[in-house]
Amino acid sequence: MTKPRTPLTPAMWMPFHERLRVAVALMLAAIASACGATATTTTGVGPTPAKCPVSIAAPSSAIDAAGGAGSVAVATQPECTWTASTDAKWISELSPASGQGSANVTFQASPNPDGVARQAAMTVSGQSATISQAAAPCRVELAESGGQVPATGGTATVSVVAPNGCSWQASSNSAWLSVTAGSTGNGNGTITFAAASNTGIARTGALVIEDQSFTVSQAAAVPVLPCQHVIQPTSASIPAAGGSGVVEVNAAAGCVWNATTSASWIAITSGTNGNGAGSVRFSVGANTGSARTGNVSISGEVLSISQAGNCSVSAAPTSQAVGAAGGAGVPIAVATTAGCTWAATSAVPWLVIVSGANGSGNGSVTVSIAANTSVARVGTLLIGDQVVTVNQAGTTCSFSINPTNQSVGSAGGAGTQVGVSTTSGCAWSASSNATWITVTSGATDTGPGNVKFSVAANTGAVRNGTLTIAGQTFTVTQATGCTYSINPTSQSIGAGAAAGTPIAVSTSAGCSWTAAGNVSWIAIASGATGSGNGSVTFTVSANPGAARTGTLTLAGQTFTVTQTASCSYTISPSSKSSSDKGGDVTSSVTAPAGCSWTAVSNAPWITVKSGASDSGNGKVTFHVAENKDNFERIGTLTIAGNTFTVTQAKH
Repeated sequence: MTKPRTPLTPAMWMPFHERLRVAVALMLAAIASACGATATTTTGVGPTPAKCPVSIAAPSSAIDAAGGAGSVAVATQPECTWTASTDAKWISELSPASGQGSANVTFQASPNPDGVARQAAMTVSGQSATISQAAAPCRVELAESGGQVPATGGTATVSVVAPNGCSWQASSNSAWLSVTAGSTGNGNGTITFAAASNTGIARTGALVIEDQSFTVSQAAAVPVLPCQHVIQPTSASIPAAGGSGVVEVNAAAGCVWNATTSASWIAITSGTNGNGAGSVRFSVGANTGSARTGNVSISGEVLSISQAGNCSVSAAPTSQAVGAAGGAGVPIAVATTAGCTWAATSAVPWLVIVSGANGSGNGSVTVSIAANTSVARVGTLLIGDQVVTVNQAGTTCSFSINPTNQSVGSAGGAGTQVGVSTTSGCAWSASSNATWITVTSGATDTGPGNVKFSVAANTGAVRNGTLTIAGQTFTVTQATGCTYSINPTSQSIGAGAAAGTPIAVSTSAGCSWTAAGNVSWIAIASGATGSGNGSVTFTVSANPGAARTGTLTLAGQTFTVTQTASCSYTISPSSKSSSDKGGDVTSSVTAPAGCSWTAVSNAPWITVKSGASDSGNGKVTFHVAENKDNFERIGTLTIAGNTFTVTQAKH
């Protein structure tokens, strides 16, 4: 019987000298192992990590958002093999996926669908290279270009299509349209808008979403019946200087209409007739007389036009002087346009209108002046809009008042009594020259007396007013009553330099205010000073570090600005080679003050001893355990978002 042949192993196929070299290498490895060291050979038998360091270089710039080809450079010894891989789904077609010696690994990046940049890692024999791809361009589109709402109004939605990470804003350019939800968004989204009910003819408006426009059409309030004509507006007011206007006609196609007017001062300039929907334009000349009204008739529908009058009145003479004894004044001639009515009134009781209290067109006014038992006085008549002054000589009376001035609080109220000193029989009067000061007693008297007055509450700035008492001037100074409010009272701003939303300042007319920033990174752009209602705008500079808060002082109110952080981190060193015995290693972190960070180990044989969390500049100390294995090992830590690599020698 033939004895079975022993199968040949791969080693038996080797030439004798090669088998001898392998045997020697194995023997040396065994001896080295017994002595606590690892023998390295070039036969490919046994671990040889120390002879095959691999370094890789990522692309120098980000891949375009549209995708495309890129490459990673692999550098190692000619006899060293390696394998390339990536977990990113958007990176494919690694070529070559494995190899020996230095090479370039090419790859294909798919298009980036998002509006934010992205990164992925390619790993070659334990080494990692970061591949970056630019963000997709932000293009905002609408699912529809427009829509319709009923005359009763209501709500509707608009679908926005945009890449993730792309922000947008929506607003209305029509008073009857308002955005109720989704005024801002990021990526795909939905805008909800509301349309007010329509009380007139059909109309259109628009929503503006970034550079897109969404047109909204709304039906008329009242459906137009066959050959029923609806006009809008139905009335118009024209100033005395004249002007023009337009009337919209809403009618079904085929319905004929015409426009006429019976007023000679109204001219139809276009649209005297039409068919279906159209418009009528008219003009009105200047009016030199009294107010007037006229109509434009459009197939039974009436547009009422009112024009203000322009009746100017002149009087002659405009002033006259009379003695202390009084008597009849010089007749005053009144001249105006025919049809213009006017009235004559006296501002003082000692001037009495005898005739001509009312008139139309040209006329005359006569007055009677009472005897003056006091000092010289001046009175006025108002005839139409013309002032006529009467100066009357006085007696030898002299007057003085005490006090001559007074200050009152913003709340107002009764003032201190003012005493009048004069000779018995000398008549005098007291009157206010300011609408907010009222004489409550002592408006007229003879001889010595007293005057009382009251002051209205002040809601504005400090003000001064006077009373004329017995020909003397009494001054009232009232404290300010200004109150202020701002809206909004706070705002959040991104890390970059930017302009803030305008801040509305509300106060009474005449109340002055100022605005100033209280920190160096906030500046007033407009509205540093103002009076009455106003607005303030401001800018903030870019934030180089942690989130921060600052304030503005506007009209005595505090406005708070919160700016988000802009933190960046570096570490030094970023790698360390360790002996097999291990030990402690320290890395410094550089970061802006207030920027927090953490340090964690990604390998079980590396332990963070101190600096696991901190903010601003700091240090991280970690311990590398002893390597008891017969091969080199590599581990990493993540420190402030950066990778720290530890390479430890074999045992």
